Amino acid sequence: MRWLLTTVLLLSALPALAQDVLSERAGTGDTNASAPAATLTPDPAARAVALGGIPAGGVLLVVESTNRRVMALSSQTGDVIDPNFVPANAANLTTPIEALIHSDGQRILVSDQVRDVVQSFDINTGAFLGTFAPAGGANTAILDNIRGIALRPNGNLLVSQSSGTVQEFSTSGVHIGPFIAAGSGGLDDSFDVFRVRQSAAPLVAGDFLVSDITLDDVLRYDANGAPLPPVVTTGIDFPEQVEQAANGNVLVAVFSGASVEGVVEFTPSGALVGRYDPATLGGYRGAFELGNGNILTTTGTGVHEISRANALVRTVVPGVSGRFIHPAGAGGGDLSITKVAQTAQVSPGGTGTFTLTASNAGPGAVSDVVVTDPLPSGLVFVSASCNGTVNAAGVFTWNVGTLAAGQSASCTLTVRPAFGGSFANVATISGTGDTTPGNNTSGVATLNGVVAQVPAGTVLGWLLLGLLFASAGWITLRR
Repeated sequence: MRWLLTTVLLLSALPALAQDVLSERAGTGDTNASAPAATLTPDPAARAVALGGIPAGGVLLVVESTNRRVMALSSQTGDVIDPNFVPANAANLTTPIEALIHSDGQRILVSDQVRDVVQSFDINTGAFLGTFAPAGGANTAILDNIRGIALRPNGNLLVSQSSGTVQEFSTSGVHIGPFIAAGSGGLDDSFDVFRVRQSAAPLVAGDFLVSDITLDDVLRYDANGAPLPPVVTTGIDFPEQVEQAANGNVLVAVFSGASVEGVVEFTPSGALVGRYDPATLGGYRGAFELGNGNILTTTGTGVHEISRANALVRTVVPGVSGRFIHPAGAGGGDLSITKVAQTAQVSPGGTGTFTLTASNAGPGAVSDVVVTDPLPSGLVFVSASCNGTVNAAGVFTWNVGTLAAGQSASCTLTVRPAFGGSFANVATISGTGDTTPGNNTSGVATLNGVVAQVPAGTVLGWLLLGLLFASAGWITLRR
């Protein structure tokens, strides 16, 4: 009799579950959302505290779509720092999914699933600035039913969407094209795009992980969007946010599926570590490992802290439909780059050297550090003392990796002038967690190539010989 009652209850729940899944796919509603939170008035003091935590990587941007706002929480404890970091904004947000800080450090970008755009807000006030991407406004030929967002090391924005593509936009919101094309690596219906923060074989810092809610997989791509073997291919159903734990493991917020729902943890190679699903929760969307080892997660009923022992530690923000959780300014460092010409003048056929020095003034570490140096035409790349490559256009790229606070790394470039003249160029640096991008370009370094010359004595000899022949010819004519 008990099994019959259980079966009846499960069957009666199926229509509601199906409706939840359909709503989640399309972003058409929050079937589990409770009433809006009571306190929605911006608090300047709370904002000041949140902004003070960003350089240290201590703030999480947590989106909730009940009130259509972005909250700032502590990455260590999960406590609310500013509930209205981006205040409730029904005029410009419908179903916000994820928020991150623009590479200029002055804007908050928020993806909106229903409006099909990424909106921009002032980081100091939370005021709406305008639509960031696509530049010019919504265009469903470019973005339609969008979800998670991420930044490339060069500051370009990546946006996942239901069409099975991940689109790329410049730092000004101009559409560049697909970063990951439809069907690449099997991609069908992308929900999140996440840039790997730390290397943990086979994952490499700078790789991208993409959750696919049709394949029920977490796919992997390299730093340029080329497909790699997937990380997770079993044990999940409707994966939403993808994150990385401190030990390099992959965390996946799984929205549905009776046997796989919850925050699921995998090793970097895809082996199941654990599934965390307290009995009172369901419909998981966001996940992030707190500094205390517990997991902050979001559902249609709020923002919750759970343990790896499947216990609900507490509900941090009740009664809201939580979305993705994004660390703001993770690392919180200050990158800078210098370039010095060690050889001022290069003789014909010789080589010269430049020294590049990448530095992080702190106070936190910066990951995914990349130095780019476009060599001017006529300056031929010979070799480098670091892990760097040069492409056909002569752009030298050095993947530095992670720089701790106060750490520097140097690389020597050996070059050969193809012709005489002065060769001047600059290098740039970028990385995840660099909160002061204003000093990311080096000064001008100049190397001079000398044109091959005939020795002065040889020139004088040729002149004398010429005069001798001219004299002989004149004497002959006189005769």
